[in-house]
Amino acid sequence: MPRETRIGDDPFPEEPEWNLNNVADEVVSKHERKRTRIRRVIAGVAGIAGAVGLAYAVSYFIPNPICEKGKGVIAQVRDYENSPNLGYSFAEPIVEYALSNPKLCNDDRQQLQREAAILGLELIYEHKYPPNDFYPQEKAVKQYAEWKERMKQFKIPPESLPSHWIIAKRAYDVDKFLLAKVVLEEAGSNGELNHLDILNIYFVYSTLRNLGYWYTQETREPYYTQGLQNLLAANEMTKRYGIGGEANQDLVHLLGNDKQKWPGTGNESLLLPGSLPDARR
Repeated sequence: MPRETRIGDDPFPEEPEWNLNNVADEVVSKHERKRTRIRRVIAGVAGIAGAVGLAYAVSYFIPNPICEKGKGVIAQVRDYENSPNLGYSFAEPIVEYALSNPKLCNDDRQQLQREAAILGLELIYEHKYPPNDFYPQEKAVKQYAEWKERMKQFKIPPESLPSHWIIAKRAYDVDKFLLAKVVLEEAGSNGELNHLDILNIYFVYSTLRNLGYWYTQETREPYYTQGLQNLLAANEMTKRYGIGGEANQDLVHLLGNDKQKWPGTGNESLLLPGSLPDARR
């Protein structure tokens, strides 16, 4: 049954007294809770930012904090280099693959770069072709130019690399006379050749004469003309330095005995006698 209203009951009970202070307290409490949530969010964001900043700082000031060692690769490369059945051709791709690893430790990377420097030259010397096969002659010069550019990228100081004299001598020994001449020209322009040393003079002469002889066996141009210019330069060296050689006989066979009709040496080589000091002074 519905509750009956008795005499004395107030059918309209009074609403709770509206207190401004209570309302203000409630509003303040809500704002405090909101500020607390905001502070927590800010603290979380700051924590994440701090962690990211720390990671960046570590990676900046401590390169490769976690890196992969390459000692095993280096040992394997040395085994391949010393193997009579494998050699430098098998070692080279292993070095290249290891250097492509961005996580490789810096010390090991530098050591592998030095291995790459050695391999790059050995691959040029590795195969010996007939000296009148012009493609390997030109290819060796191209490989040498690429090797020099790579050494710059590796930032390997020139003094830690084989000298021009050594590179030219190794190229000469495998009949790559064009490369030997190019390297000797670099040595001459850098002041690395002692032109008063008879061994230096003979080596330069032999390089020019051999290159000239084999290139004049080909009637196609520009090989024949290039060969002729090198023979003329070699012959000039025999006259200036008083050394013996077969360049004069080669030219007589090609051009005849009337030397007045022989062409000049032109500017075929930076090793022309006119650019060298006179050894007899």
